[in-house]
Amino acid sequence: MTGPGPGARPARSGPEGEPWVLAWLRELKPASVLDVGPGSGAYGHLVRKYLPGTQLTAVEARGSHVEQFGLRDVYDEVLVADAVAADLPAVDVVVLAGVLERTAEGEAAGLRTRARKAARQAVFLSVPVGDWPHRRALAAFDGILAHEAGRETGVYLGGGLA
Repeated sequence: MTGPGPGARPARSGPEGEPWVLAWLRELKPASVLDVGPGSGAYGHLVRKYLPGTQLTAVEARGSHVEQFGLRDVYDEVLVADAVAADLPAVDVVVLAGVLERTAEGEAAGLRTRARKAARQAVFLSVPVGDWPHRRALAAFDGILAHEAGRETGVYLGGGLA
């Protein structure tokens, strides 16, 4: 499976899992977070509000999103790069929300593995259940420690390997 065809619009991860991820982030108290494909910066805003002082880095493939969503005002550092090919900096926590469903399956597994290697504590995945049903997500990604599957979005916590 390589993702949606030309002109197709894949399902997107939504805010449904954000409270679950935030509860885990508050428990983990990371000093640094990498948000891969931040979109409008939802997780960056959550971390800023509830975990002030956390070093925030974003990797965003679309330079236009950086300006459109004011990502430099949310994150301490914004790297404009394709996360599938970019070196991911070592951090405490990596967030992959709304990324894997827009990535070819083999590349998604590779990105998830690279995210685990970059994370000292944890990796959070957020995927729409329409594209990644719960059983498929559990089977596709090793190291899942906790999860919550909502009506629209599944969120998963995996251990870091750094």
